[in-house]
Amino acid sequence: MNRMRNLVDSAYSLDPRIKKFKDEEKARKEAEKKAKVEAKKREQEEKERARQAEIDAARLAKEKEEEEARQVAQLAKKEKEIQKKAIKKERQKLRTSCKTWNYFTEEESDSVKMMEEVEKLCDRLELTSLQSLNEILALGSREDSKVAVVKQSTVQLLPSVV
Repeated sequence: MNRMRNLVDSAYSLDPRIKKFKDEEKARKEAEKKAKVEAKKREQEEKERARQAEIDAARLAKEKEEEEARQVAQLAKKEKEIQKKAIKKERQKLRTSCKTWNYFTEEESDSVKMMEEVEKLCDRLELTSLQSLNEILALGSREDSKVAVVKQSTVQLLPSVV
């Protein structure tokens, strides 16, 4: 039995067809193993690419939002500057108009009081109120202008008293 077994083993080990079959089987198993490793590697790379793409997309979205916010802030700043310049211009117009009318009085003490009132108006009035008051001063007579300034002055003082 032993001799027979040895003979069969020797025949198998020396037969080129069996050797070829075993080599093919070994190569097939190696190829399957290699394919699995490659598939895992590709899958990992795909996951990494997808994660990186998400990070890039999030970064781009954040940059876009920041840029939009920066532009909005810049527009708001420009608008504020324009508003500031317009208010400054209207205040200067009011002061000049009142000065032209000699602050609507002939006496020095009344003139000082009126100057104070005009300065209070300049500080407290908004742009539209200043514009409307300046229109009245430009178009009206001395008495109409004085009434408008006094009226605006009393209207502005009332809310602060209450």
